[in-house]
Amino acid sequence: MNIDLLLCILGMALVTLIPRVMPVTLLAGRELPPLLTRWLSFVPVSVLAALVAPDLLLADGKLNISGDNLFLIATFPTLLICWYKKGSLFGALAVGMGTVALIRYWMAEKPRPSSSKIFDWWGGCAAGEPAGCVELAG
Repeated sequence: MNIDLLLCILGMALVTLIPRVMPVTLLAGRELPPLLTRWLSFVPVSVLAALVAPDLLLADGKLNISGDNLFLIATFPTLLICWYKKGSLFGALAVGMGTVALIRYWMAEKPRPSSSKIFDWWGGCAAGEPAGCVELAG
């Protein structure tokens, strides 16, 4: 194995390990002040909000809080389930994904004939051959 690659992997492991191990070793057996404990309790929620908010509110790099923002619409039933069933990750995921799937299904463009002919079940009309086609009325 190349020594540069080995040193790179070792360096990445140290850079990842040190920030995780240092607080545990330095703060082991110490009591944190209540204000710091309360402040630290909000960190996971803040990080999650910072990760999720751009996907919910931005479309093509611009703020989109209109009714055609699919993910923003799906947020409301998901939040209701999170509020009603506290701690149910599966319920929140199922409702969020199900809402997005249903909205995509309902909003999908239905194929429409591009001409005044409807194709039969054999696969369509051949050029100059109207035998397999039915003329639309009007």
